[in-house]
Amino acid sequence: SGPQDPSLCHGSTKPPAEQECMLQPCMSYRVTNRALIPLSWHVYELAFFTDEACAQPVDGAPFSSGSCETCICNSTQGIWGTCGAELAFDQNIPSGLQQGTAWISQCGSTQQCVPGQAWLGLNIYRNVPVRCLRLLQLGDEMYMTKELALESFSFTRSAWTVVAEWTGVPGGSWASLVVPRLCSDALDCNGHGESQGLPGSCKCLCKKAYLGERCEMCSLGYQDYPDCLPRAKGSIGWRLVLASSVSGNSWHLGHVSMHTDLSCSQESAISTKDIVEYASVLGSSSLNPSRAFDSNGTLTSWIGTCNSLGCQKSNIWIGFFLNVSRPMEVVCVRMQQGNPKFAADSIALDRWDSEHDDPGQGRWTRVRDWQGLLNTAIEGENIMRVVCDGGVPVGSNFAHDCIGSLQPWQDCTVYCDKGYSGAPQKFICTDSYAFTGVAPECSANECMLGIPLSSNVMADGCIGRKTKERCTARCREGFVGDPITYSCGVDGNLRDDDSGKVGVKPACSRQDPTKYDVSAEPSRWTPLSLSSWCTVWISVGPRLFAGHA
Repeated sequence: SGPQDPSLCHGSTKPPAEQECMLQPCMSYRVTNRALIPLSWHVYELAFFTDEACAQPVDGAPFSSGSCETCICNSTQGIWGTCGAELAFDQNIPSGLQQGTAWISQCGSTQQCVPGQAWLGLNIYRNVPVRCLRLLQLGDEMYMTKELALESFSFTRSAWTVVAEWTGVPGGSWASLVVPRLCSDALDCNGHGESQGLPGSCKCLCKKAYLGERCEMCSLGYQDYPDCLPRAKGSIGWRLVLASSVSGNSWHLGHVSMHTDLSCSQESAISTKDIVEYASVLGSSSLNPSRAFDSNGTLTSWIGTCNSLGCQKSNIWIGFFLNVSRPMEVVCVRMQQGNPKFAADSIALDRWDSEHDDPGQGRWTRVRDWQGLLNTAIEGENIMRVVCDGGVPVGSNFAHDCIGSLQPWQDCTVYCDKGYSGAPQKFICTDSYAFTGVAPECSANECMLGIPLSSNVMADGCIGRKTKERCTARCREGFVGDPITYSCGVDGNLRDDDSGKVGVKPACSRQDPTKYDVSAEPSRWTPLSLSSWCTVWISVGPRLFAGHA
């Protein structure tokens, strides 16, 4: 039978050492063969340990699938008897003239030990994990297994479950086998899902609000990992907050409009008719904040006056409240600031999260912020969308689809651009509306086509050229013609830089020979360099010419 409930595993329930323990074990571990053993399995010694260094052994009661019925073994006390499981846990190993003791499996005496037929283990009477085991089996391949599994008994399912498996297990020498860590909800799934599978290949069944291989991010529609609370969309209150310092002593806003559509169209602007109250930080200005939202544009403005410490981030804000019966979701903001001296480079958007029973009670929650506004304003206006646009990967050899209207915890793909090779990578948009991920490793492809090789052209430098690399082909010695420079294109072709065509080669013609008058005096001969050549014309006449190649 299987082990009992762990709550019963306590020292007070265990009888004295001289009395046999009749309790069911708290835990049971066993090793079993995963490969066919031609004859019986001989195990000299087996030990389980609670640490990966195999230094802290576990005690228990040995058990097995049975022992050889026709074999007689000598115990450590010198008593001949059965070759039972206890002989594999008596620390009596072969050494010199000492033969040692061994457990011999029941299978194998009349037929082979098929995979899973032979097992050997310990019943353990305390709650301990097995993190390592040591095995010494006979070295003869007829009596050993190279494939082994560790199994534990599950009292909840009343069945044996595989903890770990190994291949290439040696015989004739000690094998120390570290047990991979078991799949854990807390470690493998960050406490947000149920772990499944075997060690080394754990998978997570994430809870409703979580996603990812390890439940490491919120599902779409949730926010604030690791809490992953439902993302509120509509709200009755919205505000803009100063998110950077202002060089002047006040923050000037010429005009602001908040929109319910990513296009920031005029039709999607929240009308002043829907606003029941304008709000700003107390004492920021005597000017009504409604001046920033009215239809007069920049003709009227709101000025947020800073305190004695100056215009510091988060201490100046302006916003409005809507009718409690008509909450809206702001997804785009148009903003025009005043003089750059009184303008902010970073602005944040906050949403009012009200209590369920009292809309007037609640807290401001940061939606997102925008940075670098002074340099991105077009004709003095910034259009700020509530979409993922920060942390977009930039590189000359890869591209991405991280554009559009992606929201937190949605993903996009970064992939190698044309002319480059590498595995694509996923980027995740976080709660801050910025992407995070690891850019792919993209290697330039080699241009295999259009290499201008011929008998009269030298183009060795054009072999092995990769995307965007260049090379030059020239005429070989003895030929004349203009060199041509090529560029390796993203399509794998070498192209002539001038024409952009493939297959263009230097026009090389044989060089005309230089004539030398050998009838002249030797002092007037033109010297030739080593390995150069010339044509000798022999004039008809009585003069004798002598020479050699």
